Amino acid sequence: MNNNVLDFAKGSRRKRAKEAINIKLYQVTEKELDELADMIEKSSQTVLETSGMYKELASNYESIENSLLDSIKTIKSVAESYKDAYEDAHQAWTRNQDIADILIDIITTNNMEEKIIELVKEEMELERTEDFPCHAEESYNELIHELEHRFDFLKDVK
Repeated sequence: MNNNVLDFAKGSRRKRAKEAINIKLYQVTEKELDELADMIEKSSQTVLETSGMYKELASNYESIENSLLDSIKTIKSVAESYKDAYEDAHQAWTRNQDIADILIDIITTNNMEEKIIELVKEEMELERTEDFPCHAEESYNELIHELEHRFDFLKDVK
């Protein structure tokens, strides 16, 4: 029995020694607690600042996104107006081409080809003598060539 008591007593001392070591290990001084509290406070302040920055960034991104959406709407609107203007111009050009074809048919059927070409050449000469000619001589020559070509084609068709 004595041995058991001794064993128990030894175990008891060991246990108490371990507890004393553990208590010393886990004892925290007031200074260390203050340092930890400061670290936690700084950390929470950093978190608050960071969240504020994120909110500001989110607000900035939202305004940029809204500006981008407005720009896209404006671009679509401008593109639509250009498309409409192009379609109007194309229709006008087609109408002018139709009128030009009718005029050339009338000129050809009335045998006025040479007279029209002479008028274009006279206009070209008048343009050369002006201080600020509006059309290049090449344009007139192209027009004369086109008219001659059309007149010849229409004569062949007749």
